[in-house]
Amino acid sequence: MPQHFTEKEVARVLAINSFGFVIVLVCLVYSSVFYNIGNTTASIITFSVVLVCLMPIGLNYAKRYDFARRLYVFFSPILILYYSLLIGEEYGVSYFFIVVYAFPFIFLKPTERGLALTFFMYNCACLIIHHFVPLPFIEPLVLTGVLSIIVKVTVFTMVIFFAFVLFFAFYQTIIKNEQRLIQTNLEIEKAHQIKQEFLATMSHELRTPLNAVVTITSLLDENPEHKDKLTFLKLLKHSSHNLLSIVNDILDFSKLEANKMKLEFSTLDIRDTLRKIVDTYSSLAEEKGLKLVIDVDDEVGKTYKFDEVKLGQIIGNLVSNAIKYTTAGEVRVHVEKFKSTGLFDELYFEVIDSGSGISAEDLHNIFESFTQIKSVLTRNTGGTGLGLSIVKRLLQLHSSDIGVESELGKGSKFYFSLNLKCSTKINLPENKQFKITNNKKVLLVEDNAVNAMVAQKLLQNWGLTIETAANGQIAVEACQNEKFDVILMDLHMPVMDGFTATKTIREYSGPNKFAPIFALTADVMGENNQEFNKYFDGFITKPIQQEKLQAALMSRLSG
Repeated sequence: MPQHFTEKEVARVLAINSFGFVIVLVCLVYSSVFYNIGNTTASIITFSVVLVCLMPIGLNYAKRYDFARRLYVFFSPILILYYSLLIGEEYGVSYFFIVVYAFPFIFLKPTERGLALTFFMYNCACLIIHHFVPLPFIEPLVLTGVLSIIVKVTVFTMVIFFAFVLFFAFYQTIIKNEQRLIQTNLEIEKAHQIKQEFLATMSHELRTPLNAVVTITSLLDENPEHKDKLTFLKLLKHSSHNLLSIVNDILDFSKLEANKMKLEFSTLDIRDTLRKIVDTYSSLAEEKGLKLVIDVDDEVGKTYKFDEVKLGQIIGNLVSNAIKYTTAGEVRVHVEKFKSTGLFDELYFEVIDSGSGISAEDLHNIFESFTQIKSVLTRNTGGTGLGLSIVKRLLQLHSSDIGVESELGKGSKFYFSLNLKCSTKINLPENKQFKITNNKKVLLVEDNAVNAMVAQKLLQNWGLTIETAANGQIAVEACQNEKFDVILMDLHMPVMDGFTATKTIREYSGPNKFAPIFALTADVMGENNQEFNKYFDGFITKPIQQEKLQAALMSRLSG
């Protein structure tokens, strides 16, 4: 049977074949019985029925499934009518009229309502003929002795078999559908509940730093020379980083969900990298009076090939979670070499805390998306509920997984292993100074006035001459009249979007046909779009990080 067949369609085919084979066997038995009692006509007709009953089975094997099921459904009532009149009432063949009323539920599709109604009327007509319309060309047989027992046993066996096949078909086509529907409704209800909880959490998490931003900017607007201006600026920076962290969690999760995240390996000093990752969270630990310790065994090598950013996300999420749920004691990051296989070392990582711990019930859910450890704690600790889910998915990219051991009141231990390739040559970043040759022109295409102003000030600080365009159409017109050294193109704009504008510039034989064009976008999926990659030289995600924008410009303008 075709691989795309559902369980319901497979059940239909199996039921048709089962019914067909049984009726063929029964008809062969009856044909022999009729021949032995000297009724050659009945024997020939019955044997002809055998040939007809083989047709649906043959059609199924010839992959004519729809024709086979319709033929069998409409062939059944006339067959029952013939045998019930030929054998007589005492053998109970006429009861099969009632049985076949179930056939439309099994053999016909929900869209074939007209066919189901036609079959119902047709079966009723055969039932009426059996009871009220005499058919003189069919003479009832007189069966006695052994022949009578054979027919009774055959009919009884058919009833049992038909009941079993009907149950199987009903279970596959109706009962399982009901079970799936119930399960689907439960999953939809659960998803809706998770969505509501996530929206409530995100509303709280976003509003908290936003409240600080709005309040502080209002205070500075009223009094630009406020005595606490420097403190306010630090708080603004801290709040903006919190907002960016929340947004990054959501964007990373989206990329992982869409299978758009890829590993980018570099040869680096593992100890130095781990120290930098942990140092990022040292101030957060100090604020809570916690001791943050990193412990790397001597057997762990110095340099390996690994994705520094992804490893930072994995350990960073685990460390920040540990700090979040620990009020006293320490958070320890332990790394040891588990085993070595030639060029590869399997390193074992642990993040251990002395915090509140996690209940056995919560342990089953903590790695699910938008799930947080205890709603009671959430009010004090915050978070999007995406951190551990991101960790698990990032480890899956490494063909690994995460484990956890925890006990309420005694802390938690999260652990995982990575199989890393040993190396001796470290990829050091190029030590280039960012120098701009005079008279370099940049076209900044951005519809948001605030974003345009901030980007323009930043670019002017680097000695660049900036021209702005509020949408793609204006940018295309500007590119027809003037040569630019670099174009920074926002993707989502009114009138003409950035992709259409870039495509037009590339296809137009103007002065900027081969100019470097970088996309400015908050769309994390853009850089994985093959169509986009044909026209853009690179992607710079929003909010714009100075280092990345600087690196992009330096690759084209440094001199």
